[in-house]
Amino acid sequence: RQRLREESAEAYKYPEPALGDSSSWSRWLTGVPFVCLPQEEGSTDAFTQGTAQRGGFWPSAPSNVGASGPVGCNGRPDFSGEWLCSETQGDLEGLMVGLELNWAKRQAAYLIGYGAGYAGRSIRQQGDDIEIGVNATPAVFTQRCCIGAGRQLTEGPEGSAMVTPSWGDGGHVLIILQTESDGSMPVVIRQYFSGQDMMVEMTAQNGATGGWRFQRQ
Repeated sequence: RQRLREESAEAYKYPEPALGDSSSWSRWLTGVPFVCLPQEEGSTDAFTQGTAQRGGFWPSAPSNVGASGPVGCNGRPDFSGEWLCSETQGDLEGLMVGLELNWAKRQAAYLIGYGAGYAGRSIRQQGDDIEIGVNATPAVFTQRCCIGAGRQLTEGPEGSAMVTPSWGDGGHVLIILQTESDGSMPVVIRQYFSGQDMMVEMTAQNGATGGWRFQRQ
């Protein structure tokens, strides 16, 4: 499995091949951007409102949500730091289906453990202003936004994205409603602390949820 993960990571360097070119396809299989995709106002209200307010699906959540993590000057969680994914959980295949990723990308993501040991985040936060640098190979980008300031334009894995960040669950959870710039592929992201670890959950419009546990580096 380790060999397959290394081969999949190496394949990120190559463009998508033409159909029928099997040798190139074997090298091209890639993973997915392990981050959020934006949310269009009014188009998926029932989906986003219901998903954003639910409890976490990790064994320690929701009773341990927000526990022990650093707190900023505004009394909210401070996610600042360098983070590396150590564990994944949930229906990750279903999540990727909900995000309309093709079979090749879903298979490659499986081969590299959906980012465990690979996906990283570099976060700078000052109060409600947050900058999240995502390194999910091949998706490398930075999202900047102000939590609680409404719908905002920022970067996403495929270019521009729209995000609506807010605090939920008593201020312990950062909730981001996100879509592509055209309002497609809505997803809800919940980010919170469990002990000293940072948890990131994503729920697609089909109801599938996947989660990533990040440890500070």
